[in-house]
Amino acid sequence: HMGGHVLVDGGDAHQLYAAMHESLVPRLMSLGPVRSLRAVSPGFLTAPARHVAVAFMSVVGESHLMAWDVSVTQQALALYHSVAQRQMARLDDALARASGCYSADLRGGQVLAVFKQPQMAIRWALCTLEACLHADWPPALLESELGEEISIRGVLATAAGTRLL
Repeated sequence: HMGGHVLVDGGDAHQLYAAMHESLVPRLMSLGPVRSLRAVSPGFLTAPARHVAVAFMSVVGESHLMAWDVSVTQQALALYHSVAQRQMARLDDALARASGCYSADLRGGQVLAVFKQPQMAIRWALCTLEACLHADWPPALLESELGEEISIRGVLATAAGTRLL
């Protein structure tokens, strides 16, 4: 999979694939990025290789939320995935693609991402959590018992750093 790309001005995004003999796959690394008007999703060539840091985040109580209201939960999960991807793109742009972040899996209440460096994985996770605090969650979720705010004293982790309260 070479990623999702917009090929013509005003056109839709298309998922691009490359078919080749397995003996030629190592040569893909020398090709460089796909040339298109705009990449909308990364391909496998953007994934970090060799040493990687895997970041995994999940929604606590997803099954309870689905049992409570499927529609509201799906809306909230779509927002959660959007926030996670936006933070990944923001981190990647800020570091001129040096972070090597790659969204490996967005499914249900889970987000799995891979990074070149552990500190980038931690930074992304903290930025995502912070952005979730300011996200426009469905009112029905916030008004429900399951959307109740929980405050934990002890350690406050933010994208700026970690400090004791």
